[in-house]
Amino acid sequence: MLKSTNLGDTIDSDFINNFYLPYLKESKLYDLMVCYLNPETFLDIKEGLNDFFDKDGCCWRMLISPEITRGDILIDAKNKIKDFEFSEENKNFFKSEKDVTNLIAWLLKDGILQIRVVTKKDGSKFHLKQGLFQDSEGSKLFHNGSNNFTKSGMFKNDESITTIKSWIQPENDSFSKFDDKFEQIWGLAHDGEGEDDDYYVYDLMSAPADKLKDIFEEVDDERPYSLHVEAHKKFLAETNRTPSHDKTERVLTPCIPSIGHESRKYQIDAIDQLEKNSYRGLLEMATASGKTIVAIMTAIRLYDQLKKQNKKLLVIVTCQDIYMTEQWSKDLTNYGFTNYQHNSETLSVGEIDKKIDAYIDENKSGECLAIVTTKSSASSEKFLGPRILNELLEEDIKILLISDEAHHDAASEWKRSLRKDFLYRIALTATPTRLHDEEGTEHIKDYFDGAHFIYDLKEAIYGERYGNPRLCKYKYYPRLNFIDETEIQEIQKKLDIKTDYYHEQLSLSSTTLYELLQKDLEELEDYKYTIIYTAPSRTIEGLKETPRDDIKKSLDKVLKSSLGNEIRYVNIDSQTKPKDRSDAIKEFSRGDHDIIIAIKCLDQGINIPAIKRAFILHSSTNPREYIQRRGRILRQHKDKDIAYMYDYVLLPGDAYNVDAMSNERKRKFAKLVEKEKLKVEEYRDCAENKDDENIINILNILKELESLLA
Repeated sequence: MLKSTNLGDTIDSDFINNFYLPYLKESKLYDLMVCYLNPETFLDIKEGLNDFFDKDGCCWRMLISPEITRGDILIDAKNKIKDFEFSEENKNFFKSEKDVTNLIAWLLKDGILQIRVVTKKDGSKFHLKQGLFQDSEGSKLFHNGSNNFTKSGMFKNDESITTIKSWIQPENDSFSKFDDKFEQIWGLAHDGEGEDDDYYVYDLMSAPADKLKDIFEEVDDERPYSLHVEAHKKFLAETNRTPSHDKTERVLTPCIPSIGHESRKYQIDAIDQLEKNSYRGLLEMATASGKTIVAIMTAIRLYDQLKKQNKKLLVIVTCQDIYMTEQWSKDLTNYGFTNYQHNSETLSVGEIDKKIDAYIDENKSGECLAIVTTKSSASSEKFLGPRILNELLEEDIKILLISDEAHHDAASEWKRSLRKDFLYRIALTATPTRLHDEEGTEHIKDYFDGAHFIYDLKEAIYGERYGNPRLCKYKYYPRLNFIDETEIQEIQKKLDIKTDYYHEQLSLSSTTLYELLQKDLEELEDYKYTIIYTAPSRTIEGLKETPRDDIKKSLDKVLKSSLGNEIRYVNIDSQTKPKDRSDAIKEFSRGDHDIIIAIKCLDQGINIPAIKRAFILHSSTNPREYIQRRGRILRQHKDKDIAYMYDYVLLPGDAYNVDAMSNERKRKFAKLVEKEKLKVEEYRDCAENKDDENIINILNILKELESLLA
């Protein structure tokens, strides 16, 4: 493994023995961007190559310059790059070193070595010299330096390479920045060639035969190395590295990835329970404990069983929103499922029908189709209409429904997504009980009747039964404050609301709230990786998930006053476009933003393990929402031992003047106090500081008020 190499962070001599040989030996994947490539260099690292491909799957991808850098030639770069030829010097090397020529030819043919040639459209050089090694455990080593992949770069010039190791600097953004850049350029030639505004990219193995035959025409009939061909092809498919020159259509096969997956005992127990109950049931698992992967692993087990019976499986995944369909699609691809998204921004119902028709008619060995859709789209009468359903039933193709955040399924507009024709049914939720909706809760439990596997928060944090905790510990800091009469009158006037309802608006407009937030922020030594949950605005139609301009202005003032004008933050709400939201989350994850200001559009399903602290300004009293919010900050991260939650509970200053309240206001206020008390108790229950005096005092005050209002 890469961790065992124990090499320095800077290499400035003997690059073969101090860099390439040890890192190739321990890696399964290597991506390299380099200006100049001299194939003769492969002769020098042949020993390392033997160690590299002596595994059940490996791949080395290279982006190289064609060494065409004159502007007059690049006027016709697109056509010139298609005429790419190795230099005469390199051709002579290939002709004289038949063993190395044969080796490289076979590596290219097997997709172990993949090369794409890049030109820049402005006539400048593609001059990056960076790379990324990755081993079977997912550890990564990024390098950046001055040397090219040439004899001079290895042995003659004054060169140096600097390395960054993921097991030492897990939050360093060099890994994600390299991945993004490499995949952006590499992906342009997905079909052999392609371009964008900056680059034209051409796959070397898409070159006409006469451009390569004078080099590789005398390839031996047998590989100069041993290779488990099927295992290697499977590895390339799993890691999305099947070479473009492979003319056989790529067929994904559901399987557990060989890199980046770790099966845990509680996951296996959950799958066993679902299997014993005919693949029906509810997975009530703590937020961020891996429900998605358990469901996909279950689908793989079911697929394997049906395959032995020569039967097909169709998987339907329903999600709350478009962003989550994208997340599910990525996960399904990683686990070998052919999948398509159906929502307002992707494939239409007609296009999905064609995909299913093809799946019914074709016999691609090993394939399993999954359709990932929103609950809204899945509830449409046109989705899986009578014709498609009848054909699936006639062909005895079984259907597995995976419902993400299944507590939403009882909503009147989404109930149709729960079809009786779906033989297999898996519900995923951390909170199956619907607030004030016993009928809806029972509807979900009845439809997914079967196994009911529970993996609660306490187990996920402390691992008392299964060991190996999945979530990090946390501390809870509630802030209780009473708003004086003057501010309450200002809120009533500002929002034009009735006296009986103003307590519901305290966290929308209170200046006291921002004063409390500013005090807490000023006490922070580190504010990076922070999420702030703020309030939605209220309109005549009800709550909308869009922060009001006055709230944005107040937060901007507090953040800059507390943390300085250099603070980097981004707002995300339900009106943020999926791509913009995805980009913002990615930028936050790699540290480009310090803070995310969000509303409940980030309550569910967002995976940002680096988040260390949350400030909950809008105090949701819906158990499902506040439990999901806590889950956002408890995902484990290599650089996070504990997380911190700040929760603001605001009550009117006349809270104890019960006798002066109208019956209606007293009833509503009692309900609010009860919900706040239950929320504080829930957050306190698993907190490391559950016995702090401040928490106990706040609970006692809420219990006292509850008693007075009874």
